[in-house]
Amino acid sequence: MHKLDEMLPSDGFILTTDSYGPDLMAEYATNAAIIVASAFALDIMAHYDESFIKTGKDKRKAMFRDFQGAYREAQDECLSRSEGHEFLIKELTSAQRALKKVLKEL
Repeated sequence: MHKLDEMLPSDGFILTTDSYGPDLMAEYATNAAIIVASAFALDIMAHYDESFIKTGKDKRKAMFRDFQGAYREAQDECLSRSEGHEFLIKELTSAQRALKKVLKEL
């Protein structure tokens, strides 16, 4: 979580920069945080389900299934977004390197 926090640009940088780079970085870090948090929540719910909910008649079982489904859905959506972000970040990084190379040659 600390690494995710470090990835986020400062508010001042986001407000003063005239590009989508900081927005992309913030969205990527947010998606990563949701993936981490939902994976942690799913692990905790699985442990609780195995350890404490003994019968199918237990009312908590249906509630847990609903929560697990919601967390899985959020995690899957963020995983698919982050794959797109990773591709875009690689492309932007490549373009930035090429631009720096051209600027050095000038």
